[in-house]
Amino acid sequence: MENVPVRVVLAESSPLSQKLLERMLEGHSDIQIVGTTRSGREALRLTEELRPHVLCIGTKLTELPSLELTQEVMAKSPVPILVMGERAMPGLEKAPDAEAAFTLLEAGAVDVWIRPRAIALASDPETAELISKIKRLSRVPVISRPLKKRSAPVGELVPPLPLKTATAAVPFPHLEPGERLGGRLVVIGASTGGPQVLVNVLSGLPRNFSAPILCVQHISKGFLDELVVWLDRQCSLSVSIAVEGEIAKPGHVYFPHEDQHLEIDARGRLHLSSLPPRDGHRPSVTVTFESAAKSYGSGAVAVLMTGMGSDGAVGLRAVREAGGSTIAQSEASCVVFGMPKVAIEMGAAQFVLAPPDIVRKISTLIS
Repeated sequence: MENVPVRVVLAESSPLSQKLLERMLEGHSDIQIVGTTRSGREALRLTEELRPHVLCIGTKLTELPSLELTQEVMAKSPVPILVMGERAMPGLEKAPDAEAAFTLLEAGAVDVWIRPRAIALASDPETAELISKIKRLSRVPVISRPLKKRSAPVGELVPPLPLKTATAAVPFPHLEPGERLGGRLVVIGASTGGPQVLVNVLSGLPRNFSAPILCVQHISKGFLDELVVWLDRQCSLSVSIAVEGEIAKPGHVYFPHEDQHLEIDARGRLHLSSLPPRDGHRPSVTVTFESAAKSYGSGAVAVLMTGMGSDGAVGLRAVREAGGSTIAQSEASCVVFGMPKVAIEMGAAQFVLAPPDIVRKISTLIS
């Protein structure tokens, strides 16, 4: 799409936010706003008639809700959808529309961008990030998704999933100095497009999965807690934020706290740290992978999935060099073939697989 402006439709219910977005994108010759609206129904019409390269939507559209718009677009006129979330208020950890954003990702949206709260607060890096995401999404192939029948009328609460039963406490193992705990461990890293792939991979593993899983997902500030809640609802595995010093248990998935690295020692205990960013990231996929390589050696299974940049590639190589098993997501199945591409090029990946095959390979390696 070189030399051709990326055609964008903006759908945002707030006039101030709409103006903010227009101001951030105006003057960039490689971005062309072909339509703006506050209405989900109008956004659907504009998408069908104008065929934009990217549709940018807020989470609270009028007339046709954002979820129904996403479902309609993906069924009738599929284009990459960028969800524009609201930044968390100062002093609050959770973004106000995080839950809605993950619902839209599940329905077919590709990525989330967190907008500033006011025009005066829009920094050059934030504008550059928005333009970068739009350009990147314009190259993402999307396929249609048939509309699903509603399981409950709009506004009616869907019964909650059964509660997951607590597991017994794991006794602390006695190890001699330098001795490894042994057993198996799965470590997963992802960035752009990761939440959708994570839910597919993790939901494909059984509740009695016989190894702990550590996950690092690059995600905007304020969205991590809701990601964990969303994944926990979708999976039979238990998904949670790691607690310093706890022993990683089989059938449990652990994420680091925001802005902290996650490591595991030879005794199976989890550790969080505020050491400097690695590859520009904290948490860093490479930090977690290298920890798995050091502590679990040949018992580690590392999976590097969709994402921009190179984080995790060096860590994947460390796992392979330690005798562990390494998997990179295939180019055709990635939203952004960045991190896996670097790992493949440096010879770090033993297997290059699409998500369904990743699930099967993890199950085979662990069993």
